Amino acid sequence: MAEIWIALGSCSGLVGVAISVWAFLRTRTDSVTARHAQEISRTVQDLSRPVDNRVTELEFKMKTVSTRLDNVDAALSKLSDRFGPILDRLAVIETKIDVYWRNVAMNAAQILHSPHPERAHVDALLEAFQAGTLDKKGHAELMGILKRVAEYEPGGEDLGFPIHPGEQFAAVAILSIEEARSAGERVKRRA
Repeated sequence: MAEIWIALGSCSGLVGVAISVWAFLRTRTDSVTARHAQEISRTVQDLSRPVDNRVTELEFKMKTVSTRLDNVDAALSKLSDRFGPILDRLAVIETKIDVYWRNVAMNAAQILHSPHPERAHVDALLEAFQAGTLDKKGHAELMGILKRVAEYEPGGEDLGFPIHPGEQFAAVAILSIEEARSAGERVKRRA
């Protein structure tokens, strides 16, 4: 029986040693694992630090740009408030200028209007022009005739009717005014 007790004591001693070794290895493994985790964490932090710094820098720049954009937006808002009255005034001036040049064109048409029988067709076109009833075809025909009158030289091309002093100037005036009006209409259509 003593031998059994000795064998049991030896076994329990071996079991105790095994448990101690297991506990030692377990503790060692946990501390190695923890140490490896800390090293990995430190490495990741070291590697990500430049990226974090860059992100922080970019966030600061974005805030600066955002502030500048807000300032630009505020300035543009103030400018648009100031441009309102200017645009209204320009519209009034534009209307007055249009009326003035329309009157110049009507007076020039009156200068060109003649009771001469050979000019009856031209007179009809001028009357329609003055009344504002001239269609596109008639407008193109009148502008062609006025161009020929403007370019007329005594002894040159026979226009089929006489050209009196001042009529060339009147033709040039109407042509210029109509060209400016057409250009203005093209600009308005594009806007």
